Amino acid sequence: SPPCAPTTPALTGALKAVEDIKGDLLRRWIRLDVECLSLASDRFRYILSGVADQLPTTQKSTLAAGLPNNGRFTGIEAYISTPSASASESTKSVSGEQTSDEATDMRGEEIDTLEKAKKVFLRGARRIERAKTFFPLDGHVTDHVHLLSEHSKLYKGLAVFDCDVKRQLAMTNRRIEMLKPMLLSLNRVAFENPHKTISYELGEAYMLQMETKTGKYSDPSTGELHLDRMKKAEVPKVNDYCINAVHFFAHFTSMYRSVEAAGNSGMLVESDPSLDLAVRMKAAASLLCRKPDNAFLSAEEVRPFLNSHFMAARMLGRIMPIHGSTGESAKGTVL
Repeated sequence: SPPCAPTTPALTGALKAVEDIKGDLLRRWIRLDVECLSLASDRFRYILSGVADQLPTTQKSTLAAGLPNNGRFTGIEAYISTPSASASESTKSVSGEQTSDEATDMRGEEIDTLEKAKKVFLRGARRIERAKTFFPLDGHVTDHVHLLSEHSKLYKGLAVFDCDVKRQLAMTNRRIEMLKPMLLSLNRVAFENPHKTISYELGEAYMLQMETKTGKYSDPSTGELHLDRMKKAEVPKVNDYCINAVHFFAHFTSMYRSVEAAGNSGMLVESDPSLDLAVRMKAAASLLCRKPDNAFLSAEEVRPFLNSHFMAARMLGRIMPIHGSTGESAKGTVL
């Protein structure tokens, strides 16, 4: 066989440029998958709520309007696969399960069943796993965290189409397990934006866990919750969801104060279940009742900053007293 051509700095730079383009393309297609599934899940929520006719008409074409071929893409896998990926491998999911290429020719407004949503989810998951080879955690922290966040959003969109409560809870728990280690390991000062993104999404995930768990006690006609029908064993779990949601929202708001002002208590990211309910509620609420430093809060961040307080207040209002706990009296004090 002929000898290999020597590698020159120019060739090395060109190869790196090609790899960068591949990684960037993958991120863009992942974003498309996430947007498609998010759009579809939002539409499906309207349908489940019985108000599909109120869906904004502009939402139907917003995603596809600015995309080539009206948002339809075919054959792109051949251009963004890794060198080691064969044609047969490109049709396998992360777990090795065979998947259909039909998802490649599907827009958000056409995803209206669990099976269709799964195809888009699996396609997005494959792309994310390949993208991680271009953006490993070591050396590409921000990009890697962004990929984890995109994966989390895929789980969020897929769960909407699944009517099985246990599977919904399991998918949301996967989101939590995926993101929480990043929040605990990344330096707050060096990785400010990932901390904000992860803590806000974890707060929403725990809030969704609470809503999913209590949803089966909701009156279909009025939407009223009959929590008195809940099993006693379920109450502590729901309270954990609520308080952990508050703590992660508090972590998010603490990012708008200096490290010195926030202190260690401002960085508390999970509630200790061994403590009394009243103690946990007061600790969670106190983390939110602190004035932000305007130097850290931009105009674009005012809305999520306020939303985190509104959602945390809602979670505190959903906490239920446990026999032998002083939680009920604390609830009145906190609120």
